Amino acid sequence: TPTPAPGPGPAPAPTLNAAAPRSPGPGTAPVVPPPASAIAARANESKPAAALAPRPGLRPAPAEPPRRAAPLPEPAPPVRNAARSGPDCADEARRGNARCQVVLGNLYRSGGNGVARDPAEASRWYRKAAEQGHAPGQYEMGTMFDAGLGVPRDVVQAVAWYRKAAEQGHAAAQNRLGAAYEAGSTGPANPVLAADWFRKAADQGQAGGQANLGRLYLRGRGVFKDTTKAAEWLQKAADQGEPNALFHLGWMYEKGEGKPRDLERAARLYREALASSALADRSRAAARAFLATRR
Repeated sequence: TPTPAPGPGPAPAPTLNAAAPRSPGPGTAPVVPPPASAIAARANESKPAAALAPRPGLRPAPAEPPRRAAPLPEPAPPVRNAARSGPDCADEARRGNARCQVVLGNLYRSGGNGVARDPAEASRWYRKAAEQGHAPGQYEMGTMFDAGLGVPRDVVQAVAWYRKAAEQGHAAAQNRLGAAYEAGSTGPANPVLAADWFRKAADQGQAGGQANLGRLYLRGRGVFKDTTKAAEWLQKAADQGEPNALFHLGWMYEKGEGKPRDLERAARLYREALASSALADRSRAAARAFLATRR
């Protein structure tokens, strides 16, 4: 798959000590030096008329044409920010810049900026960054194996990459690793380790980790049941719009568990949660069933 070509480089800037003419100000005509004939005419104003008469056999010198101010050189085009644009990162990515390799991988993953969507090419660039120990590249490589995008689906590989990134403090990877421990993706389920990793992500403000930790406190899974802590963590995640946190808060209001029973508030939270495609399927079904009884 062709790699997007970098944009044209900036034009050379003008030399600072060059004798470039000044540009006229707005609304004013350019300053043009008077022709030599005009200068001569002024000099002859004080001469007697006899001195001004042309000599026999001599032709008057032709008048010089007016000079035009030379145009200023074209300004150099602005250099685009490589952190925001994938194509601008292409050269750096080829030279081994791990951050730009992830930027380029993101571009191929979603498509855009004239680049066709290509999950296989995205995986190739993520792997280059991941193999350099770059935590965001390791995390993205895990998501590709997790979803089977550009590579065959392989949960074991996904968890291995999540772990590498999580151990470097990558919050989203910590949340994914916690989910793997809770589900028993690569071995027996371990809710205690799941809670530990969820907490690491939650403490960094990662909404998914906050929602998952709150849910464990609500269920008493991997931690002692504590509806007060559950509500605190779920509210933090809900404030960021996390749909599963919105659902569980709604459930607390519906059942009156850890919150005063408030069916109207429960319905409002369920509707907010349903607006997101990221809501878990079981939660979606439960929210719809409750709302059906409110009609």
